[in-house]
Amino acid sequence: MKKPLVKILLFVLSSAVLTMSLSSCIFDVVNEETKVDYAKMPETDVMPVTEADVLNYFNTVLNYLQDSSNFTEKNKPGIKVSTEFSTDNREVLNLSGEEDDKLKPIDESAKQISNRIVSGLEDSGKYNFSPLVFGDMSISASTLIYPYDSDKINITTADVLSAESDIDGSNLNLTITLNGTPEVIEKVYGVPDKQKVISDFNSQMSSYARLDDYTETYVNFEGGTDEEDHEKILDPVYSVIKMSVALEKNDKGTYFATGRINDLEYTVVSDISAKMTGLGSLSDYGSFIVNFRKTENKKYEFDWIGNASFEPQTEETDAKD
Repeated sequence: MKKPLVKILLFVLSSAVLTMSLSSCIFDVVNEETKVDYAKMPETDVMPVTEADVLNYFNTVLNYLQDSSNFTEKNKPGIKVSTEFSTDNREVLNLSGEEDDKLKPIDESAKQISNRIVSGLEDSGKYNFSPLVFGDMSISASTLIYPYDSDKINITTADVLSAESDIDGSNLNLTITLNGTPEVIEKVYGVPDKQKVISDFNSQMSSYARLDDYTETYVNFEGGTDEEDHEKILDPVYSVIKMSVALEKNDKGTYFATGRINDLEYTVVSDISAKMTGLGSLSDYGSFIVNFRKTENKKYEFDWIGNASFEPQTEETDAKD
């Protein structure tokens, strides 16, 4: 009577061992499939706090990222780029820089003129890189991320009004506010091909208006009161760089910055003053000036898991009024 019981117990134990073995195999497979082979990025367990430290970490991470020799097909990050720009504060003036009632009918045309100029700036040498796709790290450093005309990013304390950091959950956030001088802005954002912008506008708008010349002045405004309404406080306007880097815990249980960028954003604000000549239906208005403010935001999104398997995503550009 005992032998069948022993056989049953042996069968149960064998089944349990087999189940555990299968579970172990499945677990190993899952672990193997979900293992992430992250690229080695510049790490630090000393969070950058001072202005100099923030800039040094920013320069180090970005310069490392732009060197494609640091990555393989398996660990290179996925990247997506999108550009958004807006135009506002539009006004039409005579060549003396004054309002003129005779030019009022052109007010509606100013929107189309400003948007066409901005499109020309987007297509100029300032942004002359191939459309970026997820996982594409094969293009050269100087065309991946600003600056356009330099292989190395070197923002110094002399270039900024402030460089700050803060920790938000599992992210280290860097915010760099540039000082707004043309030398600094163009060092970071590059210099547009002015003749190309003018040529682009005139080829597209030849039956409407001609762009004779334009100036771009970068905005560096600390805020204050409106001249027309002394009670109204105006917000400060600057060109800013923001970067978010993933944090992780080390073996000691403390956090360190991995160097793996989540998001990188560049925002630049400038005032455009364009000297125009009316053509076609606008020919009766002769020459005039169109002024407007341009705000541009360029965002890079990174994905460090599954990187090269993403479907191609071309650059996205959105215009807002």
